[in-house]
Amino acid sequence: MMVGPAMFLFALLACLPVSLEHHLEWPARDRQVVLNRLRGGSTTEGKLYVFGGFSMKSLYTDTVESINLSQKDRWYWKRKPYMKVAKASLCAVALKGKIYLVGGQDSRYFAVQRRLSQMTDKNETVGPHDVNWPTLDIMEVFDPKQDSNSCWTFAPPMFERRVSFSAAALAGRLWVCGGYNGERVVSSLESFDPQDSHWTTEADLPRPRFGIALAASTAEGLSLYAIGGSNGEYVSKAVDIFDVKTRKWRMGPDMLTARSSCAAVEIKGKIYVMGGLGEEGCLNSMEVLDLKTEKWERCLGDGMQSKRSAFGAVAYEGRIFVVGGCDGEKMLDTAEVYDDKEGWADMPKLKVPRGALGVALL
Repeated sequence: MMVGPAMFLFALLACLPVSLEHHLEWPARDRQVVLNRLRGGSTTEGKLYVFGGFSMKSLYTDTVESINLSQKDRWYWKRKPYMKVAKASLCAVALKGKIYLVGGQDSRYFAVQRRLSQMTDKNETVGPHDVNWPTLDIMEVFDPKQDSNSCWTFAPPMFERRVSFSAAALAGRLWVCGGYNGERVVSSLESFDPQDSHWTTEADLPRPRFGIALAASTAEGLSLYAIGGSNGEYVSKAVDIFDVKTRKWRMGPDMLTARSSCAAVEIKGKIYVMGGLGEEGCLNSMEVLDLKTEKWERCLGDGMQSKRSAFGAVAYEGRIFVVGGCDGEKMLDTAEVYDDKEGWADMPKLKVPRGALGVALL
């Protein structure tokens, strides 16, 4: 199945934030403190934030919402201060008590949409290089401890503009990988150190793809897992593993299902991958990778209640939380929570339906 970058941008391929949740045999709070020190963050309070994306009423939204996952009996979404730049296909990553929003695309997309509409009306063939796709390298920083007038600041931009990429926090750094820059599929991996506000170029992704999911894990060393995506010709099952200590990539075991714009989270030494765009369209299925044996297993009967691509996911206290996305027809305002004993259950709906959003857990 031929799948080009232009098609995936219209399908709202999200960059997917990831949450680190490797359980150890300690009390929950002590375990979380250690995990956050490994990834360079502060103690997780269980507050889930969603940022921007494509909405129903306007193409881009700058709205922010949050929900406190630690208060299940009082789950509801709260509005938070607007972002400085309305955008979609961004990544949001929590690191040291702040949330970093990187990349994406902004309202210049309207001009692209008009150009494509004109070409379609004339029955012209549309390719990824026929228009100037608007992609961003900027980084905004959200500090929830500050008031609404000073909670948003800018930080140094990435070396490369990106949409449909993925990001994660590990070893005190922010990592961004893959994507599409408006002209070509991106192979680069970059890392950001919040202490000196400096970006570093890392080893290139050996199999360049956009629409990947990036999962961070401490289960088998400090590793990043670049999962799925597309190279512009087909949807991929590929998994590439980056060792943070050696700064080298190696090939991992292929997924059982090819998927792009999926989400991936790590729990108890296993990576759960769900949803995305497959060869036959939008997916709700889930599969799991055992990091010790490096073998995949289908989660039969454990598919999400809604098909989703371009959505966000985090892991918290052994459960998976998924938010928003696109089901192939519309943007979603629904959210779900997964427990391996009880399966999937509904959560309160977002105030604003959105796909290609950024999601992070503080």
